[in-house]
Amino acid sequence: MEKAFIAYNLTCDSCREVISRTVAEFPNAVLKNVDLSSGAVVVDCAESDFEQLKAAVYEKGYGPAGFGSNKSVRHLIRGVLGNDSAFAAERKILEYSLGSLMLVFAVEVVLGLMFFQNVANFWPVFAPLLFLMAVGISSSIAAVLHMSFFRTGLTGMTGMMVGMTIGMSSGFMLGALIGATNGMFVGSLAGMVVGMALGAWAGRCCGVMGVMEGLMAGLMSGTMGAMLSVMMLREPILPFLVVLFASCVAILVGLSYAVYKEAGHIPQETFNTTFYDVAAVSLIVSIAFTLLMVFGPKSAVVIGV
Repeated sequence: MEKAFIAYNLTCDSCREVISRTVAEFPNAVLKNVDLSSGAVVVDCAESDFEQLKAAVYEKGYGPAGFGSNKSVRHLIRGVLGNDSAFAAERKILEYSLGSLMLVFAVEVVLGLMFFQNVANFWPVFAPLLFLMAVGISSSIAAVLHMSFFRTGLTGMTGMMVGMTIGMSSGFMLGALIGATNGMFVGSLAGMVVGMALGAWAGRCCGVMGVMEGLMAGLMSGTMGAMLSVMMLREPILPFLVVLFASCVAILVGLSYAVYKEAGHIPQETFNTTFYDVAAVSLIVSIAFTLLMVFGPKSAVVIGV
């Protein structure tokens, strides 16, 4: 039996894809049409499934004003930190990120004790920056991992925000760190490469616009982060970097909440990532940039010199 209801906030073709995937979750329902201009959604389903199907579509962010108010920050925190099975994938991402962060800390300490003893000012200068680098890498990997499960389930506007936010945060954090230890040239290159790569990859969920947003954000943040560190070398730069990293991590958390508000929680059947995957990526990236910070080419004026 064909029935119709009105969906809201339909802005682009990706909205139709989200609704199609939602209807496909009901075995006895078939999507007939989605009119983006009027919001009319026509489905062929049983009477008993219709209201549940409509509610599922609304929960994806296409409901009327005020619908889905249960998707509050408090609801999300309780779901992730509690025993709610619906948030099992988000809970695993948090656990994997914290576990890999502790592992990176341990590896950095071992490297400092065994291989970097002869490096001048390693513990007072490099150690705090390496601590911040581990935090930035873990938070960026967690955000990218979360976004990877919604590559085809976001609207164009949200996809552009994903590319811009991840490209900006990752590029700014890394550019600021490498700029402080290696100077403007190396810091800008490192921040640009990482920011543009992650931003473009994360923003590709909404096509070329998302990719462009990620590229532009990585380009600007990588150079700005390195420039800011070089300009503040004679200022109390470490407290500023702590505030900067805390702000970037908070922005990434806000991005994850925004995606949850639109697309809901991660479907359990699509989560196939293990702790070893996250830990391996975190360790490889951390060690690579640790070697760059300690032994890479440096400008005439850098921190600790």
